Amino acid sequence: GLDTELWPEMDTYDVEIRFPDGARWEIDAKCYQNPRFLTKQIRKNPFQQDDFEKGFYVVPDEVVKQQNNYLAVVRKALADEKNIDCVTLSMLKDLVEDRKGGIST
Repeated sequence: GLDTELWPEMDTYDVEIRFPDGARWEIDAKCYQNPRFLTKQIRKNPFQQDDFEKGFYVVPDEVVKQQNNYLAVVRKALADEKNIDCVTLSMLKDLVEDRKGGIST
């Protein structure tokens, strides 16, 4: 029930989610086995700070299950980014559902 767009702005990120209240989330899907490789990629190509409510680097649940400190390593690199996080796909699904549920129409 949300508006989405794949590869907006020529693959600057992978998915844009637009909520009914006008808020936007930008999603960049990544699949690095080693979180340090992801942090290097983030430093090279960070989210462009524009008017999105939240930005997420999304990694497969399986990668985090294999390396339980994965999210902590990436989140440390994102410590200065107030509205950007690294989550698993299942976590993102829960966050979207929670955000949708908090919108009064």
